[in-house]
Amino acid sequence: MKHSLFKEIFNSCFKDYSGESVSSIDIEKVDRSIMSLKKGKASDYDGLSAEHFQYAHPCVTSVTCRLFKLMLFQGMYLMGLEIA
Repeated sequence: MKHSLFKEIFNSCFKDYSGESVSSIDIEKVDRSIMSLKKGKASDYDGLSAEHFQYAHPCVTSVTCRLFKLMLFQGMYLMGLEIA
């Protein structure tokens, strides 16, 4: 069964999140989560691998961070994402 790379990044970013302010989620936390992904793993069901995020332009990390903040602010999560 294929894994979800996006879910792995999301859960890594919010493993210590306990409902505090959305502003506590910053781009550095998202970047650390992306850089901590294991390289060389199979791609997820969207065809993305860790290297796609790790070698992408920094704006990808910024957009990912904004997306996560918006999801928390609105209280909406993609199916399969959960806050640990």
